[in-house]
Amino acid sequence: MQLESKQPQSRRAILAGIAGAAGALAASALGRPRYARAGVDGDVVLNVDNPATALTSITSNYVDAFAATTSGGTGVTGQGFGESGTGVLGRGDGHLSSNSVGVRGEGITGVQGVGVVQGVVGQFSDTNGSGNGTGVVGFCGPTAPAAQDNTSVGVFGESPAGHAIHGKTGTGFAGYFQGPVLSTKFYELIEIATPATPLANHARLFIKDNGLGKTQVCVKFANGTVKVLATEG
Repeated sequence: MQLESKQPQSRRAILAGIAGAAGALAASALGRPRYARAGVDGDVVLNVDNPATALTSITSNYVDAFAATTSGGTGVTGQGFGESGTGVLGRGDGHLSSNSVGVRGEGITGVQGVGVVQGVVGQFSDTNGSGNGTGVVGFCGPTAPAAQDNTSVGVFGESPAGHAIHGKTGTGFAGYFQGPVLSTKFYELIEIATPATPLANHARLFIKDNGLGKTQVCVKFANGTVKVLATEG
C-alpha cells in the first residue's frame, strides 16, 4: 500500500490562510457590541466608570453648561474625600452682579446639608472690596411682605436640647433684630462685669455680682450711669 507524501505548504499558502482567518474574525466581531473603554479615547462613556487623572471641564457661554435629570435618584452626586475634600463646589464669578449664584437649589427643600459636624456652612469673602456681606441669607418667598402671614419664616433653627440658633462675635452683636422680638419662654442672662458705656440713645441690660455673692439685675445708660433694678434676695 503506497502512502501519500505530504508536500510542505508554500509561504504564499500560509500567508493566505492567515489572512483568511483574520478576515473571518473581523467579520464575526462586527456583530458583537464593542467594549467601552471609558476615558481611554477622551470621551465620556455612559453606564461605566470614567477614570480621570486631571480636571474635566465644561464651558458654556450664557446657557446651562450641564444638566442632570433623574426620575427617582439623585441628579448630581459629589464626594470629597480627605480632610480638605469638597463634594460639590459652586462659583458665581460675576461677584459684582446680584444675579451671580454659586449654588442654587429648587424644590420642596431648596438646599439640604447633612454633616457630621456642620450641615451647612456659609462664609462671606470680601472679594469685591465692599467691606460688608453676609454668610447665610434666608428669604421667605419672592412675594411682597403683604402676601406673607405670621407663620412665614426666613431662617429656622431647631435643636432638641442644644442651641437652635447660635451667634458669636468679638466686638459686634451676636444677634441683631430690626423689628419686634417675641419669645414664648424666658430670657436667661449670665453674670458679667459691668459692660462698656453704650452709644447715645442706647442702654445695656445685664446681671452682675454685687460683691457679696448676690446677683443684681442692672441697666447701664449712655451717660455711664448704672442703675440696679433688683438684687437677689
